[in-house]
Amino acid sequence: MGDVREPETPRVKTALMQTIRVVNIKKPTPPPKRPYVDEKEPPSTASSSKSSFTFRVPRAPRSAPPIPRIRQSIITFSFGSKAPSLNSSLPPAEQLIFGLRRKQFYAYLGASIVLFLVSVIIGLAVLSGASKPFVPPFAGIAASTLFLPNTTQQTAALFFQDPSTNGLNLRISPDVDSLPFSPPQRLNLMKDEFPTQNLSLAATSFASMNGFGSVFHQLFYVMDASIMVMNLSCSSISPARCEIISNNMISNSLLPTMAPDSGIAAVYLEAEMGWKVFYHNDAYAISCASYENGTWNTTGIVMGSKAVRGSSIAAAVFRSNIEVLYVDQTMNMLFAVESMNGTWMPPTQVTPIQPSTFSPTSSLAISYASKADVLLAYYLGTDSNIYQFVGREASTLAFPVAISSDFTGRTTPGWTNTPTNVTGGGGGVASIGFEDQLMIFSAEGREVDMSSLNTTSGVFLPSVAI
Repeated sequence: MGDVREPETPRVKTALMQTIRVVNIKKPTPPPKRPYVDEKEPPSTASSSKSSFTFRVPRAPRSAPPIPRIRQSIITFSFGSKAPSLNSSLPPAEQLIFGLRRKQFYAYLGASIVLFLVSVIIGLAVLSGASKPFVPPFAGIAASTLFLPNTTQQTAALFFQDPSTNGLNLRISPDVDSLPFSPPQRLNLMKDEFPTQNLSLAATSFASMNGFGSVFHQLFYVMDASIMVMNLSCSSISPARCEIISNNMISNSLLPTMAPDSGIAAVYLEAEMGWKVFYHNDAYAISCASYENGTWNTTGIVMGSKAVRGSSIAAAVFRSNIEVLYVDQTMNMLFAVESMNGTWMPPTQVTPIQPSTFSPTSSLAISYASKADVLLAYYLGTDSNIYQFVGREASTLAFPVAISSDFTGRTTPGWTNTPTNVTGGGGGVASIGFEDQLMIFSAEGREVDMSSLNTTSGVFLPSVAI
């Protein structure tokens, strides 16, 4: 018999195939591939006893995973209304504006426009503030007095504004010691103009020497950045009504020029020396315009330090000297400067410590009492009371150079270093002095109050309405 050959046992070549277990996954499974069956082997011997198929899957050769290709894209923005677009190609080179990128150029342009607008607004505000006329914080008031020739009468003139109408009024007393003031007389300005705001006022008086028994009063006031003077003639016996002789500008070209918000003060130095009018020049230094030999000298004499803008000035003449009060710009305190025999002395502080009731724009007044040789300076306090400084031995050489202390004004020449509350006040303050008395006037609405001081006894009488 021929050789009997045993059936071959199937050989599992593990090196050429691998077993894959099918598991359920979420992704849909692809359709199964047709199994590969070795036709040389019978089905009964191609697997284990269980009914199953054995797949023979070729093994893929090992190689490095492919690197994904990244497609380069650039997002470009424009200032139009379209949304950003995704372009697959590079844009052309960005255009420069004045050497700057578009964004930088528009940023600089916007900032420049904002700065320009802010500068314009600030400039307009400064110009409007500079062009706005200064209005004194109180209604104008001024007073003057003199002894009538060959009599014992002390006549006085009181000028004041009515706060309700700003109208100017004049009241005259032929003898302030014994006769009351006349009823108010309305005064018209140049070309019948009517004041529309508070005015800075100053007044002087002199008597006629021609034997007609007339008294002349001068009212100086600031209007439209000019110094005006109104001359009035009054009867010395019964000055029920005074006549306006003239009302003119003292000069068309003050040198140094006057500040538009200047205060004003004036004194009369007898016929030989005429008038001196003090004002703030455009740098706020104290300047002087004088009237001599029939003409106004407007070259100006500057003395003292600079004054506070909008502050008051007060002046008094005694013997051959002039005392001027003003508010110093650097220290905001009350200063005095004196012309002694025609020579201006250095300015001095009235007090080294600023009173709590003092304001740089307080109304000021100053007068001289010859019998006691004292200067009396007044200011209207922030509490509406009137305060007094005393300048003792005013005509001595030591007075204008005395440094204020606890002794000056009391036992030694100079000003008292602390003020004294002497009476109540209201609006502006004015004063007149003669031998042994002094009178203070203050405007309280339509009323004018008067207080008096006896410099010999030191008694201060309370204010009364006149």
